[in-house]
Amino acid sequence: MKIWFRISVCLVIVGCFIVLLVLRTFKETEVQPEAAKKDVKKEVEFKKDGYRQDETITRVDKRLQLPIELHDFYLKNPGQQLDDITNLQVNPDLSNAVVIFLNSAIRDKTLDEVTRNNMANALLGQRSPDPHLYLIFLKMIDDLGESYQWREYCVQHLARTAETSSDPKRVVEKLKTLMKDGEMGIPGTALLHLHRLEENGTIHLDASYTDNVIKLLNSPNADILVRISAIGVLAERGAKEALPTVRILARDKTPTLRRVALAALGLIGEQTDESILQAATENGGNDGTRDAAQGALKLMKGRVPLSSEPAVQTPEKF
Repeated sequence: MKIWFRISVCLVIVGCFIVLLVLRTFKETEVQPEAAKKDVKKEVEFKKDGYRQDETITRVDKRLQLPIELHDFYLKNPGQQLDDITNLQVNPDLSNAVVIFLNSAIRDKTLDEVTRNNMANALLGQRSPDPHLYLIFLKMIDDLGESYQWREYCVQHLARTAETSSDPKRVVEKLKTLMKDGEMGIPGTALLHLHRLEENGTIHLDASYTDNVIKLLNSPNADILVRISAIGVLAERGAKEALPTVRILARDKTPTLRRVALAALGLIGEQTDESILQAATENGGNDGTRDAAQGALKLMKGRVPLSSEPAVQTPEKF
């Protein structure tokens, strides 16, 4: 009797163990999708031609979806990736699969910025660019997680979308905002491209644009590249109201500012500015100042009579 009792107890224990095992297996099956999500964060490593690159499983999944032309893109080193994308720039009729890939990959912060820049060139160089492409550049400009250099690139690309954008007004308004509130050299990039857009007839700028450019020029806290862009644009627009500041900068201690200001005097300067240019031709060093002044004098000569030129006498009438 005792033996049968012991056998019964053993059978009960084994049965309980089997039930627990089944329940545990079922539970693991239930959480498997969640575990799979966590696996996405795991890093895997690829090695090719001695190049090591840390990737995530998310990137691997993306690699499997690449167009056939770029099937091994994420297995290549940065130089090879750049070559692949650079070659795409000359094709104005890329396949839909390649365009979709570029629209996605251009947002990949792990890629080299020159490669991303060429992705933008390829997309903008299509015979029929995506009219919503501007939205990608707007988002990257506002993403402070992007480098300053890349956001400055995006300002240039945003301006290029104005002609084919589904909302050109939004593009122009963003450029005007960046012209006022952008950091470092971004206001200069924005104001220059607004000027170029008006030159090619895409937009029309009112008087407030010139006023804002002059404000940037007069601001001692503005980045030097912004002031250089401002001088060039104002000179091209014939904005004589900028002359007081341009005259001061023509004697500035910064060679680059001085050269640009001297060149601007050649375009918008008056006869009285000849003395500034003459002094620069005589006293300018080897930093290009003398050449800039000589070139400006030639430009001025075609616009206003210079005191250094002999007066042309007209014959008297009898």
